[in-house]
Amino acid sequence: MDAFKDQISNFSPERAREIVYFLIRYFKSSRHLEEDGRDIFADVFINEPSQEVRSATLESIALIEEEIGSKAIDFDDNQSDVVLDILTDLETSLDPILGEEAIRRATSFLSDT
Repeated sequence: MDAFKDQISNFSPERAREIVYFLIRYFKSSRHLEEDGRDIFADVFINEPSQEVRSATLESIALIEEEIGSKAIDFDDNQSDVVLDILTDLETSLDPILGEEAIRRATSFLSDT
């Protein structure tokens, strides 16, 4: 998954974390998403992702599926586990320091509640 990791490295840790979040949602639930027609970007906990994050997520899905050699809906349990482990490790390795945007969103969220 080197091509995918190279693509993610072009983003700030904050943006990369958003992309990985949606990727994990996709690869955990691809069967249900396709069957139910759900959108991985529809999330009640966060704001609608930017077009940049949305595009990078969809491109990343295509890169990962291409490298595995099949669509996520056709992954066996082992393939799903491998992809999810890689994504989880990548997310864990991202810089934990919150950026200005994350602080702004958290402050906005807390002031709205």
